Amino acid sequence: MDYIATYKDRFGVEPIVEVLNEHGITIALSTYYEHAARSFGPTAAELEDAYAANEVKAHALLGGAMSVFHDHCLLGSDEILDATTNDLSDSDLHLQPERVRLTPVQVSLHDMSELWSGFATGYRVSQAYEACVVLIDSTRD
Repeated sequence: MDYIATYKDRFGVEPIVEVLNEHGITIALSTYYEHAARSFGPTAAELEDAYAANEVKAHALLGGAMSVFHDHCLLGSDEILDATTNDLSDSDLHLQPERVRLTPVQVSLHDMSELWSGFATGYRVSQAYEACVVLIDSTRD
């Protein structure tokens, strides 16, 4: 839309739209004129559709992550080594004698709201987990 607005006085709206459509960038003249008449961001309906789509994606993503955590609730040394190889290459967590257990935790609505307000963003669908046992060996003499 900005491209059309920038060059409309030089070439005209219709010729620009025709060229864009010929090159696979489909846009209707009515769409441009509606957008130009608003002269600002998306409509309320467009925002509602975008937020709804994002919520569906957020639920699907959370469901997928929860499924993985359910299937792999006990992390052994091989899984820990795979997870730490790239970003934590100096980690020796995989050498611990105990496995790490991932357990879903119920968090009150108040506590979850407090958590999300700490992120300075709106609440998103979420699930808390507890990860334990991690043995910490001191490196002090």
